[in-house]
Amino acid sequence: FHGQRVKDEVYLPDWRDEERLRYTNQAADLMAALLPEDDAQLEGSVSTVPGAFKAALRGGADAAAMADLMIRHAAHLVALRARTGRTVTLALEPEPACFIETVEEAVAFFADHLHGEAAAQRLAELSGLGPSAAQQSLHLHLGLCLDLCHAAVEFEDAADCVQRLRQAGIRVTKMQIS
Repeated sequence: FHGQRVKDEVYLPDWRDEERLRYTNQAADLMAALLPEDDAQLEGSVSTVPGAFKAALRGGADAAAMADLMIRHAAHLVALRARTGRTVTLALEPEPACFIETVEEAVAFFADHLHGEAAAQRLAELSGLGPSAAQQSLHLHLGLCLDLCHAAVEFEDAADCVQRLRQAGIRVTKMQIS
């Protein structure tokens, strides 16, 4: 794992690649099928790479491309919920050396690309939802997998991470403690 080639390629396909979207849509469908039928309130989440390996990115266009694929995935999750009654969330997992390394970077990415008016308009176009419902769906279906080991490596305090994510309206749909 410590070889440079492996470090660079372990995140592929990343969120700039249609293959990541296809695979994640399929994983969400499987998650919905695995949820127990006797508890309609139980939600599922699919953890995913935090965008891409940071060194592979070329600028703001990459961030916009990643966000668009994530919003398209949110549209898939909206349709999945309408079809099955099951809620599945995409859980981005901040990780060292990646596009989203820290909670601060996650908050900024969500504010700039996933929770704003443009994102809601894009989801509304893709899903047929109204603007308000699209905004709510972005908050419902796009969240974070908070890995406290990764946060510790970045010298982040766990309680502070949770508080900052709550203030930003970002759901912690999964937490890992290792």
